[in-house]
Amino acid sequence: MTTSFENDGTGEREQSFAEREDYYFVGRYAERQRFRDYLSGRTEQRTLWSVSGIGGMGKTSLLSAFRRDAERAGAVFVLVDSRDLPHREDEVCRRILALLEVATDRMPGSDSIISAWTEACIGALREIANQRRVILAFDTFEEFSDLEVWLRERLFARVADCVLLITAGRFPLGGTWTVSPAWRERLNPIHLGALSREESKEYAERCGLPQGEEADRVWLASLGHPLAMSLATAHRSSIGTNADAMDSRSWFHVMADVWLKEAADPNLRLLVEAASLPARFNASILAAALNVPELPPASFDGLIRVSFIRKAEKGWAMHDLMRDAVAAYLREREPDRHQALTARLASYFADRILEYSGTRSVTPEVGELYQLVGGETIAAFYRNARTYSLWEQVNSETVIEAEQYIKHRFAAPDRIISAVAIKPDSGQEVRAEFSDAMPKASLQGLVPRAWYEMDRRSLHLLRDHNREVVGLAAILPIHAGTLAYMNRDPFSAPFLATLSTAVRRSMEASPDNPAGWFIRSIDYRDWADHLSYTEIFSLMFGYLCSGKLLVCCPPPIEVFMRTHEGMGFEAAVGSEHVCYDGIPAPMLVLDTRGERLARLLEQLLNRSGIAWRRAAEPSADADHIAKILSAREREVALLAAEGLSNADIATELYISEATVKKHLSTIFEKLGLKRRSQLAMRIGRQETNR
Repeated sequence: MTTSFENDGTGEREQSFAEREDYYFVGRYAERQRFRDYLSGRTEQRTLWSVSGIGGMGKTSLLSAFRRDAERAGAVFVLVDSRDLPHREDEVCRRILALLEVATDRMPGSDSIISAWTEACIGALREIANQRRVILAFDTFEEFSDLEVWLRERLFARVADCVLLITAGRFPLGGTWTVSPAWRERLNPIHLGALSREESKEYAERCGLPQGEEADRVWLASLGHPLAMSLATAHRSSIGTNADAMDSRSWFHVMADVWLKEAADPNLRLLVEAASLPARFNASILAAALNVPELPPASFDGLIRVSFIRKAEKGWAMHDLMRDAVAAYLREREPDRHQALTARLASYFADRILEYSGTRSVTPEVGELYQLVGGETIAAFYRNARTYSLWEQVNSETVIEAEQYIKHRFAAPDRIISAVAIKPDSGQEVRAEFSDAMPKASLQGLVPRAWYEMDRRSLHLLRDHNREVVGLAAILPIHAGTLAYMNRDPFSAPFLATLSTAVRRSMEASPDNPAGWFIRSIDYRDWADHLSYTEIFSLMFGYLCSGKLLVCCPPPIEVFMRTHEGMGFEAAVGSEHVCYDGIPAPMLVLDTRGERLARLLEQLLNRSGIAWRRAAEPSADADHIAKILSAREREVALLAAEGLSNADIATELYISEATVKKHLSTIFEKLGLKRRSQLAMRIGRQETNR
C-alpha cells in the first residue's frame, strides 16, 4: 500500500486529490484499459458506449475515472448529468458549451430558436475534435427519456464520427438504438457487475482495515456491490475492529433508499417488498405472497422493468444485495407484514413440494422453503444466486478425476477452518470453526471406480468456472444392488445393523426406483470459502423432500449437525460409528416416504410459527387431532394404528422403544383413549375423511 506522498527524486510531494481518487478506485481494469486504448489511438473503438448497471454499481465513479484518464491524456471530457439541468434542448446545449468554455453571449435568447443552440453545440464539438480527442458523457441517462429522440437524431448522429459518446444509466441502450444498423455497429455495451472478492478486500485494506478477517467481512456484507462496499467499509472503520461484526444496518438502509427511489409508486413498492423474499419469483408466487387471486399483468410488467430485477432461469430474480436490504428494511419496520409474507410464501412452496414430489424435480421449491424456514445457518451460508449447477455426474472418463481429487485432499496438510457468513436480515455473523481433517475423513476408504461400477449415479464432481475440480460428492442410491456394500461400509454398517428385517426388506428396491440415498461424503477443497456451502446446499436440495429415504453421516461438528437438524434430519438410535478420528457420530435420517413428507413440511413450518394446512383440507376430527398432537406423536399414532409393534415403530422412526411407549401414553391421554384398537378406529376414520 502506498502513502499519500510519493518520492519524485527531489523529495516527497503530496499526492493530488485526483491521484488519491485513483488510489481508492478499485476494479474495472478492463473498462479503463479500453478507454485508455481509445485515448491513445491504439485500437479502433466503437464511438457509442453504453455503461449500465443497477443503482450504486459504480457508473458515476467509472465516468469520473474516465475523466481523470482523459485529462491526463490532454483530451476534453464533457460530463452532463440529467439531474443538474432542466430537460430542454437549449439547456443541454448551454451546459455542453459552458463546459467547453465556449462563449455564448451572442447566442439568441429566445427558447424558440432551438436549432441555433444545437448548431452552435455541434460546431464547437467538431472544431475541438479536430485538435484533440473529445468525450461527451451523459450520466443517469434513463432520466433523459424526454430528450432521447433529439439526442439520438439531432445531436449524437452529427458528432458520432468525431466524438466518443458515453451514456451511463441503469439500463443499456436498446429499442431504436439497436434497431438502427448504423447505431448498432457503433454501440459498445458495458454492463457493470459486482467487484470480485479480491477487489473488495483490496478496497477495504486501502481504506485502512486490517488484512484478513476484517477486510473479508466487507466482502461478506457487500457481495462486491461498490456502494454497499463503500458504506460497509466506512461503517466498519467508524465502529472499530472490536465491535461485533456488521451488526448495525444503518449503512444497509442508506443503500436500500438509493435503490427504492426507483420504486416510488406505492403499488410497485408492495411488489418489490414481496419479491425480496423468494430467490426466484413469477407472477403466481407474488400473488400467493400478497394473498390475491392474480397480479394484473401491467403491475408485474412494471416490476420486472426496474433495474435491480433480472431474468433468471426459472422466473425473475432481484439483485441479491437488494433482496437482503429490502427484506431487512421490511422486517425491522413492518415485522407483522414481513411474517405474513413469509408465511404465505412458505405455505405456497410447501404445497408445491407436496403436489409435485415424485413427478418432477422440486429442487427450486425446496431451496426456497429452506431459505425461509431452514434456520440461521442455511439463511446465512446459502446464497441462491446462480441459475445453473456446477455439479456434474461422474462418467467413465472423469472417474479418474474423482480418484485424483481424493489423493490430493489427503496429500494436503490439515488446517483449522474459520468460515464466517452474515445473516442477510440482521447483519449478525454465523461462524463455523473446525479442523479440515473432519470433513476430509468422510473420503477415507472411498474407492471411486468401485462406486461408479456399483451405480453410475453415485459420484458427482464440482467444478469451478475454470473447469477445475474443487469438490466431490459420494451419494449412493439405496436398492437391492447396493445394500451389500452398505452392510460393509464402516459409516453405514452400524446403522443397517439396527434395522428390523421388515425395514431392511423395504430398502431392497429396484435400481430403477431406489428407496433412497446414502450420502457418504460431500467434500469441498476449501471449506474456508463460504461459497462452498452454497454449492453443497444446492446439491442436497435435490434430494430433500423427494419422497425417499435419505441417510447421511456428516462430521460431528456443531454447525454441521445444527444445519442437518434444521433440514429435519434426526439421529438414528444405536447407529454411532467412529470413523471421524474415533469420535462417536450417529447416522442421520430423513424419511419422506408416503405421508412422512407432509409431516416433515408441517414440522418445518410449525417450527417457524407458521400454521400450514395442506391444500386438501382435513376433516374436523383430523383438524382436532392435528392441533393436540405433535408432529412426532402423529407419526407414532399412524404407525400404531397400522398395527406395528412398539419395536417396529422404533425401528421405522429410528427412535428407542422407551420413547415410543412415552409417546403412546401421551397420545392416549390427549385423545381420551385406552386401547390400540380405539386408536386404530379413530385414526382410520380420520384418514377416510380426508
